[in-house]
This record gives sequence, C-alpha cells and structure tokens, in this order.
Amino acid sequence: MLAFRSFAARSAPLARTFAKKAAKAEAAAGSHNPPIQLFGMEAKYANAIYTSASKAGSLAKVEKDFKNIQDNLSNAKGFADFLEDPTVTRENKVRGINDLVGKAGYDKLTTAFLCVLAENGRAGATGKVIDTFSELMMAHRGEVPAKVVSAEPLTDKQVKALQESMKSYIGEGQTLSLDTEVDPSILGGLRVQVGDRYIDLSISSKIQKIHGVLSGAI
Repeated sequence: MLAFRSFAARSAPLARTFAKKAAKAEAAAGSHNPPIQLFGMEAKYANAIYTSASKAGSLAKVEKDFKNIQDNLSNAKGFADFLEDPTVTRENKVRGINDLVGKAGYDKLTTAFLCVLAENGRAGATGKVIDTFSELMMAHRGEVPAKVVSAEPLTDKQVKALQESMKSYIGEGQTLSLDTEVDPSILGGLRVQVGDRYIDLSISSKIQKIHGVLSGAI
C-alpha cells in the first residue's frame, strides 16, 4: 500500500503535465476552426476551405485569390456562365477550371477547392461560397460589417459621424467595416445595418407605415 501511495505521489505531477500538454494540443487543433458558426451549403464549403487554409497558413493568400475570382465572376460574364452552365459536365468544368486558374498563380488550395466544387456539382455556387468565406475572414479580423443606405451620397463628415455612433453597437476589440450605398428610392433618411441589427429611418418606410395606418382606418 505504501509503495502504491509513493508511486501515485510521484505520478501525479507527470499526470498533470500530460493533461496540460493534451489541453494545449487540443486548443491548438481547435484554433483553426472558423471564428463564427455559419450554416447552410455555402457555409459547409467556406468552413472547410477556411480550416484548410488556416492550417496551411494560407488564409491571406486564399482570400486574395477569392477576391480576384469574385471580380472575374462580376466582370467576365463568360466565366460565370461557364461555372453555372448545367450542360457542361463536371469533368469538363474541372478541366476548364484547371486551365483557367492554374495559370493565374493561385494558391494550390484555391485551385483544389474550386475543383472540388465542380466535382460536387456546386460550381454555380462559387460566388456565394466566396461571400461566406469573406464573412469568416471579417470575423477572423474582428471586423463587424456595417451598411448605410442613403438617398444621396454622404459627405466624409457624415460618414465619420455615423462610424462614431455605431461604435456602441460593437464589442471591445472589434472594428467596423462600413459600406455605403445610394438608393434614391428611399427618398430621404437612412437605412442602417450593423451586424445583425437593422434600423430603417428612411422616409419611404415612414410613408409606407402611414399608408398602412390610413388603409386600416378606411
């Protein structure tokens, strides 16, 4: 019994050391997980490429590649049509992707990822998957997306004032990534979205509310 107690006493520090190392290893493995939870088909692929790129230390490179691909989808109509065309076989899409992006100097993960999308019959969702990946990268950097829609272009002074007022809606250590848009149809006022918070202060929405009240009163 005494020998067992002596062995247990000597083993306890080793066990604690092993447990600490195991915990560190588990934490290191989990550090490559996406920073936020997103769901759906697009998120499934975006999560996978994020984890792979994080482990390879290629997040910044893959993000740059995706930005270039997104620009091509917007500006090169033929490329988007090729990815979405249901009459093109998966094999031909994979071959075409290798031909198109293989010469662009993309990271090998980027090319492999696009080929996986094509092989799985999801090439047409490339743009949405990239948008979802961008959300993950913003969260990775601690950026909170914000969008302001106005009837007329905002001045730099107005944008700065809005940024200051929005700071109360974000957490400590986070930064705003503000996007502005002009939409004359709102007539005046603003539509503001910070993260998942949405505020409609447009004149058009107020007119709609008044119209709804008047219609109900008739």
